[in-house]
Amino acid sequence: MSGEQDSDGRALTARVGAAACFLLTGFVFATFASRVPAIKGNLGITDGQLAMGFVGLNAGAILGLQFGGMLVPRTGSRPALVVGLLAFAGALLARRSSPTCPC
Repeated sequence: MSGEQDSDGRALTARVGAAACFLLTGFVFATFASRVPAIKGNLGITDGQLAMGFVGLNAGAILGLQFGGMLVPRTGSRPALVVGLLAFAGALLARRSSPTCPC
């Protein structure tokens, strides 16, 4: 019985952790989405140029999903998620600290 409870506890912890990661990335993307009009104005780009930027964003998401699909079976979900979140945070910090950032 103890092993079964331990397994249930680990599964619950994993679910809560995954949900927290999705919630965090959702908040980050929502923050970005609310700034799109200001960023567009600061860059002076057209609607078509903005749309092409979103195409690039979606292409990056598709490539990231493919890479994650290869990485998780090799390393496990926890290390892949930790590395992915750290890379995401690093990219945001690097972009924000850029002297030409229109944010």
